[in-house]
Amino acid sequence: MRTRMRPPSPATTNRVNQMQFPPMDGNSNVSSSQDASTSSHTYAIINTLRGIEVKVMELLQTPILRHLDTYRSSENEALSPLIDFERVHESMHAAISMNKTEILDAALDDFSEGYFGLSNENRRALLLRLSREYDLNRKQVRELMKQYLGLELPGDNAVENVHEWEGSFSAFYRIERNLRLSLKPMYEVLFERLNTHPGGLRFLSTMRADILSFLAEENIASLRALDSYLKEKLITWLSPANLQLHNITWDDPASLLEKIVAYEAVHPISNLLDLKRRLGVGRRCFGYLHPAIPGEPLIFIEVALMKNVAQTIQEVLWDDPPIPECEATCALFYSISSTQPGLSGINLGKFLIKRVIDVVRRDMPRISTFATLSPIPGYMQWLLSKLASIERSDSTFSENLLKPEEESALLDAAEEFTSGKTGMEVMWNLLSSTSHQWTNSEKLSLVLRAPLMRLCARYLLQEKKRGKALDSVGNFHLQNGAMIGRINWMADRSQKGLNQSAGIMVNYIYKVEHIEENAQSYFSKGQIQASEEVKTYLEDQISLTLARSSTRKSRIFYGTIPGFEPDSIQTGTGSTRPFLCECLNGDFLGHRFEYITQRDDTYAKVARFAFANLTTDYWIQRVNVYDPTQVPDFVPINVTVNCSCGDRHVSRDYGLFETYPVRPGESLESLAVERGVSADLIKGFNPGSNSGAGSGLLFLPAKGN
Repeated sequence: MRTRMRPPSPATTNRVNQMQFPPMDGNSNVSSSQDASTSSHTYAIINTLRGIEVKVMELLQTPILRHLDTYRSSENEALSPLIDFERVHESMHAAISMNKTEILDAALDDFSEGYFGLSNENRRALLLRLSREYDLNRKQVRELMKQYLGLELPGDNAVENVHEWEGSFSAFYRIERNLRLSLKPMYEVLFERLNTHPGGLRFLSTMRADILSFLAEENIASLRALDSYLKEKLITWLSPANLQLHNITWDDPASLLEKIVAYEAVHPISNLLDLKRRLGVGRRCFGYLHPAIPGEPLIFIEVALMKNVAQTIQEVLWDDPPIPECEATCALFYSISSTQPGLSGINLGKFLIKRVIDVVRRDMPRISTFATLSPIPGYMQWLLSKLASIERSDSTFSENLLKPEEESALLDAAEEFTSGKTGMEVMWNLLSSTSHQWTNSEKLSLVLRAPLMRLCARYLLQEKKRGKALDSVGNFHLQNGAMIGRINWMADRSQKGLNQSAGIMVNYIYKVEHIEENAQSYFSKGQIQASEEVKTYLEDQISLTLARSSTRKSRIFYGTIPGFEPDSIQTGTGSTRPFLCECLNGDFLGHRFEYITQRDDTYAKVARFAFANLTTDYWIQRVNVYDPTQVPDFVPINVTVNCSCGDRHVSRDYGLFETYPVRPGESLESLAVERGVSADLIKGFNPGSNSGAGSGLLFLPAKGN
């Protein structure tokens, strides 16, 4: 007779719940043999009760009692998620506390299977319990630290022989050992045991993917610590020594090839013919496999064997037959994809690229060039946000991303496509459109090419976050030891390519003899190596533009500025900006400018770079409310620049003064000669200044028309 299983009745559930383990807290110790023995015995009883419970439920399936099933079904459905959660929590606790192999394996199986059956909300609750209740014992750590700090180091002459010296340090060794043990959280036991359990490594990867997802919603300190610890463990377990490099071919099992199609993240595989081409003649695909996750690469890279470094992805995803492999001199990496979201932040790609270079050099000695054809996923997002912030800004100091001739050409070419008062407004309208109509106009494409390529070079070389390249793909290759070799116009005309980077792609070059040197330079100093071709894009880069301002302007300085251009200035040259000298906050003379912060700005960076040391972080902090090290991106802040109205006791001939940041190599005397005034006059207007400092501010007397 076939019976139907149903959730346990409340009475049975109560009996099971009464056998639960005592709650764990961050200060409990689960390693004692007595606790482990008790937990093991209790867990065995619970498993026995569950078996009895199933039999009881089968016996209850009689015509007389069957009506109870309908009566209780709604109540049991409501209780089921809670029961499942508690059962998974029990099995997790058992997996941490037990030592008997046969029962431990069952507990790990129950935990992993039960975890997959939990709702997203219950998974989050369980991981929070794991991070908080099974953390390290901080009371014990503090006590050991007190003991350690209470020890006195023996003096150099305190011991006469080696044995006495060893004895005097025995207390240090003992406490240091205990400290190392106490600094290990209890959830380390769970991670270690799952890693050696069948399917455990894949489960840990899934668990970390969940942790990262929950952290993206809310940054919880305990969960962040759990993720950090698990990440460190995964890095150790997934070292190159534990990974197998596999050359993936068309002859591999269909299950593995399905993974390649499913996880290809850069250039989607359209059909089986496309897949066969990528695995055929003139192409290679290598993946890292781990014995604990058979048949599924953790990461894989696609390689094209070519005569020269490709400039477009169309050359790689070809329809025509490839060149004979014996003629290839370049190995082009055009796609690298990870299959495990839970391994995010673990740089397996670094080891994979180096390993593939070694294999290709060994098997095909003719190949001497190793390069990539890479997307630039953050370029359009950065450029559009910059264009939008500039157009919204009424700041006195604002940047024009276009040269005058570029702006004029763009306004003329875009008349039939879009409108706008400025070239940057037109540029934003064209690039933000999802239809990308500008790509269908030869004239517009030609006009946009120069500024887009120049700004792309700036984005790749100069835009950084925490001292490293802002672009994620660029950061990946640069930290692996590559250099920026070439920027390619209209290299990816797909919708994705146009959305990400206006179709521009970049070649990163891996010069084998410089890989380690480049990686070290980038890691320690943030230095980005690039070819001369790429650097030339930045030679004419505009550093600063004087934009429209709502503040009152004085014309009196313009006559004293030879060659002054009101629209732009070139890098390495100087210019003078007129402003009113006012009494600010009732205690100092200066002018307050409005400045729109850029990504990762601090007051110190704004003072040093945006305002060329015309002010200091201290003066900026005085007139703003933001934390000096946590200034939001793209918000207006006040920037004060000190000024002077002169001193009639020194001279009545001057009523205008230039706030001048003294540069290295300059002095009060040299500036006096340059300005055609006496050094004593400048000293009189700048009492207490250091004439030979080569830094700081001087108020230089001037006259206007």
